[in-house]
Amino acid sequence: MDIENNTHNHLVWLDSIGSATFVINTDHMVIYWNEACEVMTGVTANRVIDTNQHWRGFYNNERPCLADMVLDDGWEEKAELYEYIEVAKTSKRGLIARNWCQTPAGNKFLIFEANAIYDKNKKITGVIETLSDATHLKNLEEKLQVFSRAIANSSSSIVIQKMDGTIEFVNPKFLSTTGYTYDELIGENISLVRADDSFKYIEIHKDLVASSEWKGELLCKRKCGELFWERSSLSTVLDDSGNILHVVGVHEDVTEQHELSEKNSYEAAHDQLTGLFNRREFERRTELLLINKCEASRSHSLCFIDLDQFKVVNDTCGHAAGDELLKQISRMFNEKVRKNDSIARVGGDEFTILMENCELEHSTRVAESLITAAQNFRFAWEGNSFKIGFSVGLVEFTNELESLTELLRQADSACYMAKELGRNRLHVYTQDDKELMKRHGEIQWVTKIQNALDNNDFYLDAQLIKPLRDNNKDHYELLIRMKDEGGNSIAPGAFLPSAERYSLITNIDRWVVNEAFELVGKNELFQQGIEFISINLSGQSLVNEEFHEFLVSKFEESKMPGEKICFEITETSAITHIDKARALIFSLKKYGCTFALDDFGSGLSSFSYLKNLPVDFLKIDGIFIRDIVDDPIDYELVKSINEVAHILNMKTIAEYVENDEIKSLLESAGIDYVQGFGIGKPVDFEQMLEHKEE
Repeated sequence: MDIENNTHNHLVWLDSIGSATFVINTDHMVIYWNEACEVMTGVTANRVIDTNQHWRGFYNNERPCLADMVLDDGWEEKAELYEYIEVAKTSKRGLIARNWCQTPAGNKFLIFEANAIYDKNKKITGVIETLSDATHLKNLEEKLQVFSRAIANSSSSIVIQKMDGTIEFVNPKFLSTTGYTYDELIGENISLVRADDSFKYIEIHKDLVASSEWKGELLCKRKCGELFWERSSLSTVLDDSGNILHVVGVHEDVTEQHELSEKNSYEAAHDQLTGLFNRREFERRTELLLINKCEASRSHSLCFIDLDQFKVVNDTCGHAAGDELLKQISRMFNEKVRKNDSIARVGGDEFTILMENCELEHSTRVAESLITAAQNFRFAWEGNSFKIGFSVGLVEFTNELESLTELLRQADSACYMAKELGRNRLHVYTQDDKELMKRHGEIQWVTKIQNALDNNDFYLDAQLIKPLRDNNKDHYELLIRMKDEGGNSIAPGAFLPSAERYSLITNIDRWVVNEAFELVGKNELFQQGIEFISINLSGQSLVNEEFHEFLVSKFEESKMPGEKICFEITETSAITHIDKARALIFSLKKYGCTFALDDFGSGLSSFSYLKNLPVDFLKIDGIFIRDIVDDPIDYELVKSINEVAHILNMKTIAEYVENDEIKSLLESAGIDYVQGFGIGKPVDFEQMLEHKEE
């Protein structure tokens, strides 16, 4: 058909199509451009027809974008006519080409479809082009390209699979993470790269069916067999009927974070030195058992172990040796107890063993086996050999237990009794244990003492010490007292034993010194009327270097005249810590203060130490004073002590002087001072000072 000579005939049926249609000849010139083309492209027919311009010039394409092309078999002129597109042979319909083009205004993307026109000799005479607005398709294509690039370049692993686990697509990140190639994974089951048990995947399947998504961590394996952790987010793709077509998974390799988290969790629950559980984890596990302590047929026990002689090793060989000893002891524990028992280091040399589902009879055998193992153990360090021991307190969980605090109190009390009874032994806690009940009472005093220190519920009494020579002034011994909740006075014998046992006595001594310096320091009239006041110091304060520094600072900072202070220390503590006592005495005598040796004579071996203790007064123990009227031996002993003291330039004070008869005998024996209810009862020191000011 001669398309140039039959154009008018074609116009009639092409116009009737209603589509944007144009015709080009074999010279690529447009010979027909219908009205629909003008509307779609914005280009009029006058600009296109008979302009002698190649038709592609109207579209300003910088590059052709091939969609596809269909061509009959045997067509040879394809490259000459459509050199800008790639040819594919698929159908018998004739030449069909599809391509993108853009309008001159650039606001619309079009897709054209080309159909060849043949003459009777099957020679092409032209092409009919049909245009369609494909802007939305072009936008969709661009979005798909963006998505494709995003998936390809994603730092996350992306997998598309079927519901049965068959892998349909993986991105490059998943390949680099697992070590597989694309061909090795496509068509395989996702279980190829998973290491979790099958039960977990059953749960995942249920969640995907129920809620269309699942999030969590999965244990996976690389091609080389190495395990790693993934944080995964799975979601389903549904068809119009709600059936699951695909499962899309986004995965992050969190192996490093997971290992760090496990490390942190381990460190939070374990003692760094020994690898045993720490106190925090021990308390957590014990709390859980306490919650379930009432369950039938379940019995639990707690061993509280104190390592004897640990301080000796530490002080003799240093901390490195102490650390090594603790490690070896920890290994011993692991060898002797069951695997499900929880061993913890809860203090420097204190351990606990939580025995779950363990009858008291069995836990007793375990504790005794530990003690035996300790007896047979020798710790060697740099040529030194040390024998150690365990003091063990054992407590059985009972329904009466109300808290972890109560359980630990019972265990600590039992361990303490093991020490008191000779160490390296076991003591089992029982509710009716009299010794433990006594200690429980002492522990209760600890709280009361601390509260009294915090709330200033202590006060001082003063008891007169009367000179038996007219040329001497009176002086007073200050005595500590505590107020109860009702404001009543509590004698020191009630709380001082607990204060000494639990190392609170030095805090009390500090309070006494501060209070005495405050009250006496601001009362000059009282200072002038006395020889001095006596302040008692405990044995613990005597060996406490920080307390020594505290006393020195008090004299340096206060206006208290040193000669108005006499410190009393007991004979027992002075002899036990004679070097410390001498150091304290010499350092404080520089400020003018004096010292008295209290309870002298109770040991009957004190004379040999007097030459080495530069004290100023001997307070003769009351056991020699009470019966001095009826017992001539007591009188002679008191007289002898007094004579020795005077030879050493020391003055004597007799305690427990209850009446004038005792006083008279003491005066005849040459005693310098007397003290007791027959001389003067203790009175409130602060009130006494107020009266003297008046």
